Amino acid sequence: MKLGLLYYEGRGAPQDYIEAVRWYRKGAEQGDSMSQYAIGYMYEIGKGVQQDYAEAALWYRKSADQGDAQAQCSLGSMYYGGRGVQQDRAEAARWYRKAADQGFSKAQDDLGYMYYYGQGVPQDRDTANNWYRKAADQGNLDAQHALGVGLTTWRMLILMGLSIGGILLTVGLLIPRKVRWSVQTKKATIAGVLCFFCAGWSWYGFTHSTIRWMLFGFNAFSLFGWLLNSILIVLLIYILRSGGWRRAGSIKGRWPGHRP
Repeated sequence: MKLGLLYYEGRGAPQDYIEAVRWYRKGAEQGDSMSQYAIGYMYEIGKGVQQDYAEAALWYRKSADQGDAQAQCSLGSMYYGGRGVQQDRAEAARWYRKAADQGFSKAQDDLGYMYYYGQGVPQDRDTANNWYRKAADQGNLDAQHALGVGLTTWRMLILMGLSIGGILLTVGLLIPRKVRWSVQTKKATIAGVLCFFCAGWSWYGFTHSTIRWMLFGFNAFSLFGWLLNSILIVLLIYILRSGGWRRAGSIKGRWPGHRP
């Protein structure tokens, strides 16, 4: 196992994935669970061997049956995605739990995710948060992000502000005009559209894992989340200073029937 790892990482020897697999296989055939996991991983990512999910799942199972938490978690992922085995979310949750009960943080995070969305297990947000917290306490960033992106009162206010700003600034679109838009009206309408876009993007981020990661994947005050808040602040200043919500519909006689 250790010699295979040296070849895999290129420490003390030229990096050689094929040679790493050869030594992993020697340990795996002798029943070493770490070597079995390692060769399963090589089959999963296709390094040193032809990528083969079924073979990866086979070696993961050999290691998982011996109680290796990392292999149990990986086997759970194979069942979750239906790679090398028939997709079975309940079976995925079962293997995640085995690893999670041993304190493996990634499995705890994955199990929390499944409880949060009710995949393979009954939906239970409290149980999900308990597993997320166990993983987060060990420093698992994904779990920390999952706990940190809840729809807090502050974020609800941000979404409300964006939505209200969007309504006020785009109200001009609903008012018929007999004359062409002014530059100010166009600017106000574009700002309103941006408000709606940011509000929708943020709201979707609270329910969709991929967008949630994009919004808050770096940390609780990620670059993207900061950008959304900055846009809101700029738009609010714009509204207050220029009266954009009024100008969107009324600047220079844009209201129907108004005589300059």
